Amino acid sequence: MTYPAFTLGGSIHNKEEFSGRYFHFLSVINPASLIKSEADIRAAEGLLLRSRNEARGGVVKGYTNKEMWQAQTLVQSAVHPDTGEIIPRPFRMSGYVPFNLPILVGLLVPQGTAATAFWQWTNQTHNALINYSNRNAKTPVTTFQQVSGYSLAVGTALSVSFGCAAYLKKNMAKMNPKVAGVASALLPFGAVAVANVANTAAMRNGEISTGIEVYNPDTGEVYGTSKEAAKKAIALTCFSRVIIAAGCLAIPPVMTSLAVKAKLIDQAKRPKQFILAQFAFCAVCFFSCLPGAIALFPQYRTMPTCELEPELAAKIKAETVTYNKGL
Repeated sequence: MTYPAFTLGGSIHNKEEFSGRYFHFLSVINPASLIKSEADIRAAEGLLLRSRNEARGGVVKGYTNKEMWQAQTLVQSAVHPDTGEIIPRPFRMSGYVPFNLPILVGLLVPQGTAATAFWQWTNQTHNALINYSNRNAKTPVTTFQQVSGYSLAVGTALSVSFGCAAYLKKNMAKMNPKVAGVASALLPFGAVAVANVANTAAMRNGEISTGIEVYNPDTGEVYGTSKEAAKKAIALTCFSRVIIAAGCLAIPPVMTSLAVKAKLIDQAKRPKQFILAQFAFCAVCFFSCLPGAIALFPQYRTMPTCELEPELAAKIKAETVTYNKGL
């Protein structure tokens, strides 16, 4: 691969287009970065700092464009842009797939009530920590907001899961067998999609209460905090979480059904092979879907100044402002 001239804060790909954002996030979620130590990450940060101070955001003497881009990608995948703290491996976007994959398989493989409750709880716990670790950290979140958000997400996941399961069980005899089978297979997706929205909205509720920073992207000047910008940021993030759930929990059951019909797998006769197939289907869908869902909308969004709160908009001469949507 030929690397273009390095630009601090830039990207190898055109992030104004979906395809550019997709390949950018594909590199950011690469699990290979998880093996890098804290010293490696801090060294990459130091190199980027030298780029800013010594090379006007370009290539530091003695390094190549490739090494500079790789350093920036590592920092973007492991360090929170607002706090400067290293995000724990299971809660980085690069750790999302490998750490959440076993949970997805647990959700999709038919099991009893206790197992369903365990996997839904585990999934929402991981999602809550992902949301918190990748939040817009310039807006403070209280412990109460975190606990209430987490409780709402877990409660929603269990309520939807068991509520829909009870309904299907009660009405299964009245339903077309094919429809009942599809509904049963999509049950985990429905529960997780609704819970993911509740989880994201609740864990980031503090942003709606206090607003998030809006600024001038050229000068970095912060105009103030906006609740309207926060609502847009959270709505877009919720939508992307639903897309992730659809890709990871709606498509694998279809792939499984096709494999069963083709007699490639059989849960009763070859249960280990069935589980391995679930892992393979989930991995392919997760790796493909995650960067696409995150890339749907740019992380740093622009909105018209007139859509801000009137008192804030009155102070801003620019026609548009920028805010950090978060991931």
